[in-house]
Amino acid sequence: MPDFLPVMFGAAWTLDKMYSRIKSGTFWSDNTDDYFDIVSWHPYVFTNKIVDGDYDLFLDVEEPDSLWKAYGDSVYKVMRKYGDGHKEIIMTETGFTDCGNPQWEERYAYYNKKILEMAAGMENVRTLHNFRLLCEKAMLEREGIESNQIGGLTEVYFGLFTEPSDGCVPRKRALAIQEVTGSTADLYELGKKVCEMLRLP
Repeated sequence: MPDFLPVMFGAAWTLDKMYSRIKSGTFWSDNTDDYFDIVSWHPYVFTNKIVDGDYDLFLDVEEPDSLWKAYGDSVYKVMRKYGDGHKEIIMTETGFTDCGNPQWEERYAYYNKKILEMAAGMENVRTLHNFRLLCEKAMLEREGIESNQIGGLTEVYFGLFTEPSDGCVPRKRALAIQEVTGSTADLYELGKKVCEMLRLP
C-alpha cells in the first residue's frame, strides 16, 4: 500500500481524540451536543491502487474505490462509538483539478459522479460540497504565486463552471453531477445569472 495510507484514516483518529477529550470530564461539558451538531471533513481521494514513486494528492488521482468509502465509514464508526450515530455528516472540499486538460476533465467528471453515488449509499451523509464553483485563472497572475503552497495551475481548475470572463459555462463535472442528482435546472442559464450577479459580461 502507499506510504500515505496512515494519513487516510487521520480524520477518524482525530475525531476519536476529540471525542475522548470531551468525554474525559475535564472540560465544562462531557455532552458532545454542547460542542457540535454535525460532523464535517474533507474526503480527499485515496484508492487501493499501489502508487510507485512520488505521489501528488491532487494530480496523481486514481479512480475512487472502496478505500474512499472506507475513509467515510471509519469516521462514522467513531461517531457511533460515542453515541453520535444520529448526527448528520457533511463532506466538504471534494473535487478534482484537471489543470485545463480536456482528457482529465472528462475523467474527473466521471470520478465526481462515482463519489456522489458512493456517498449516497453511506449512512447519515447529508450532503457533499464540491470545491469550487468557478475556475479562476487570475490566480496565475498574482505576484508570488510560484512560491505559494496553495495556488497555481492546479488550484485554478477545480471549478464546476468556467470563470466569469469565460461566461460561467458549466464544465463537464457540473453536468455529470447534475446527471447523478437528477436536476433539471438549466446550468447554462444559471451560469449567466452568476455572471450577472458579479456584474460581468
